[in-house]
Amino acid sequence: MNPPPPCHNAEQKRGDFFDRVMGIYTDRNPLGHAHTSFVRKQYVEDADYLTRDTRVITAFEDGHVWTADEKRRLKNSCFHRYPVYYGRPVGHMYNKKKVEDLFGYNLDTDPKNVDPSLRYAIVGQAAVETGTNPLSISYIYVVHAWGVNLEETTTDDYKTFVDAQGNIRMDLYSKQLYDMFRLCFKGARYAAKKTGRRAFLRIPLIGMGQFLSAVDHRNKQLAISSFLDSIERVSNEFPDVRANVEDFGSTITPDAYFITKTLFINSGGDLFDKNVPEDVSSAGPFVTVLVNAWDSKSFIGNGLAQDSTIDGFMTSATGPGKSLPNTSFLHNLFFCDPKVFPWE
Repeated sequence: MNPPPPCHNAEQKRGDFFDRVMGIYTDRNPLGHAHTSFVRKQYVEDADYLTRDTRVITAFEDGHVWTADEKRRLKNSCFHRYPVYYGRPVGHMYNKKKVEDLFGYNLDTDPKNVDPSLRYAIVGQAAVETGTNPLSISYIYVVHAWGVNLEETTTDDYKTFVDAQGNIRMDLYSKQLYDMFRLCFKGARYAAKKTGRRAFLRIPLIGMGQFLSAVDHRNKQLAISSFLDSIERVSNEFPDVRANVEDFGSTITPDAYFITKTLFINSGGDLFDKNVPEDVSSAGPFVTVLVNAWDSKSFIGNGLAQDSTIDGFMTSATGPGKSLPNTSFLHNLFFCDPKVFPWE
């Protein structure tokens, strides 16, 4: 990545870099005017605090000895991404040359050389704007993870997880969901360790919406059943993490219920609701951890204010995300301390 031009001080340098990132997008206010100002201010004035907790979470356990090839593949996947990707690169929403000038990689070739089977999550602390008072700032953690991308028949995941008859290969699909949820719960455990508090993890129906666009109704129902089975298995492995599945469309069931002692299906629930269940608030200090439904090949936030999915809502404070405006867009690793990888 090419460094920003020389500046008089660190804050100006960060501000100039942030503006250059925003300039990649063809939309003049990709985060929306007001939210851009909030995120920029937090990055410029408090960059060290906001980025020092960001971490890449992988399936490997602590103590894994990383090979040079494993490190290279993971870094390539983290850094060689399209700014906007809806099943394919959306080139009219960003300036390719500006991406290449700022970050130093070729959008025509480098993202295509990324290993599509590689899965990980990014977790980090995010500031939340809670009022008009400039001191009214609170903090949450956000885990960015992605499901199996079956939004178009051309995606890498479709070619892997769907057979010639258009049916999901449920054995592979269920294993992938299980691995994804383990990353989310590991991210929540990381937040708990950093804060010394119990994690309250809030999970959307990740991968159960846009990412199922290319399969039929029967396969969508099978996918939802696999979602529930997989998250139940993982919840039982992480009894220290209290979790809500925020089913805001009541897709799973019209009833809200505990699926395990620490996993609650919140029918009609809002991922961005500031209210906390009584069993969480009464059990002592906790840290709220939201899961963002990221994309396999995009920047965190994807289409930002023009993206009517959770990824856009989470990062640009649009749609339901208006109730919890936060700085999770800054978890894009080009904003962060370079020591974000498990071996560092």
